[in-house]
Amino acid sequence: MKQFFLLILLTIFSSNLSSQSWFNNEDTWVYRYFVPFSTEGFAEIIVSDQLMVNGKESHLLTNSITAIDQANGDSLFLEYEIVCYEELGKVYKLNDNSVFELLYDFNLEVGDSITYYMDEQFDGCKDSIVYYLDSLSTIDFGSESLTVQHFAFEDVDWNFQGEKTVVEGIGDLYSAFDIKALHSCLTDQGGAWVCSFSNGQDEINFLDEECDALPVSTLELGLEEMNVFPNPTDNHFSISNFDRLKQVLIYDINGRIVAQFPPNTSYDISDFRQGAYVLKVLDDEDKIFTSLLLKQ
Repeated sequence: MKQFFLLILLTIFSSNLSSQSWFNNEDTWVYRYFVPFSTEGFAEIIVSDQLMVNGKESHLLTNSITAIDQANGDSLFLEYEIVCYEELGKVYKLNDNSVFELLYDFNLEVGDSITYYMDEQFDGCKDSIVYYLDSLSTIDFGSESLTVQHFAFEDVDWNFQGEKTVVEGIGDLYSAFDIKALHSCLTDQGGAWVCSFSNGQDEINFLDEECDALPVSTLELGLEEMNVFPNPTDNHFSISNFDRLKQVLIYDINGRIVAQFPPNTSYDISDFRQGAYVLKVLDDEDKIFTSLLLKQ
């Protein structure tokens, strides 16, 4: 009888190990790191260790960021650690108060919601935002089929609607593990668009257009002066001092691309909402030049 129960326990334990899809030793996330109007570059997250935290078998992730300060051209290198653990289809992250908080929940059904809370209060910002699971889908990754969650949210106070996509075993494609960066009022917090994920055997790429148009190192970031006029503008703007234009990209304050243009003498943004945008110009050497664009 004891052998029978031991066999059951071993079977359950083996099943749990085989179903665990998060934080394997060779998992690597490569993503675009940016702070609007300030800093831009690329970063990499790797699973670096296992440890016990608050009684939970957790995983230590190392996040290494290489970027450039657009204001003065200084190169930046940042490195910090992320601690997460997975349990019964849920992923938790250790916050600044050394408390685990829910990051992802793959037990949710369509129509369910998940709430994210701010670590601190900011003037005019809500302390939480609710995301509603709008639909589910799957994507192929090697021999696996990964569940994809599609969320929607609305911030009535800021008249802002948005969505986010979470992939099983990979995470949020628009904020990596910094989930609070999606709060619409924290526009200076930047974000992290996941460009690729690899488990050591297979690799999957996301956001090809946005990631391919961005520098892969600080050496490829252009620092020349770009003259944009009129700025602010009501309808159109032009770019001078640039005779090798390849592509013109415009991002909103949340880092999402809203328009792209081929080289021209004038660019029409009459249908844009009033506000601030990030203008990026790609030259024929694939260097990127950045400027703030104001729409009246």
